[in-house]
Amino acid sequence: RDSMWRTHLKKKEVFRRRALALSNRQASESKNEDIRLALAFEAGEERFALLLADLSEVLPFAKNTPVPKSDPLLCGIVNVRGELRCVVDLPALMGIDSPPDRGKEYVLFLKSNGIGLKVGGLDRILECKDGDAMRFDSESPSVSARFASAVLPDNVVLLSAEKILSHPLFSPKGD
Repeated sequence: RDSMWRTHLKKKEVFRRRALALSNRQASESKNEDIRLALAFEAGEERFALLLADLSEVLPFAKNTPVPKSDPLLCGIVNVRGELRCVVDLPALMGIDSPPDRGKEYVLFLKSNGIGLKVGGLDRILECKDGDAMRFDSESPSVSARFASAVLPDNVVLLSAEKILSHPLFSPKGD
């Protein structure tokens, strides 16, 4: 009976430590609310990122169906679980030259409208802290400045999904 009591006390202590560890983790997570995560990727010879909050999914670029007489920026359409989605060549949209053999390519699907952005290799997930990011000069003549919102450490340019979608390619014809 004494051994059962010790086992009970040990279990109780383990549960107490777990509860304490969980409460500490939740407290530290609430302190990090200003941290946003972004997916870094290659476009041409440069590195860019989009916030994960702006993406619905990321898939390897495989087969697509070209759309006759469409804008050259449009790679075509892909079937994603029975849903047809447009895929746009992001480096070309930004005016960036890409090598002919890009290697493995991916499609980043935007959460707002399901449009896919074809990019080069994926790099990593970055933590974007408000204090770490340098604001991007929107008056800069750089091609990427038109679509950027900030520069992150390691010179990764954080793109704005909203600015990308402001490109004339995405506006209804006749406007």
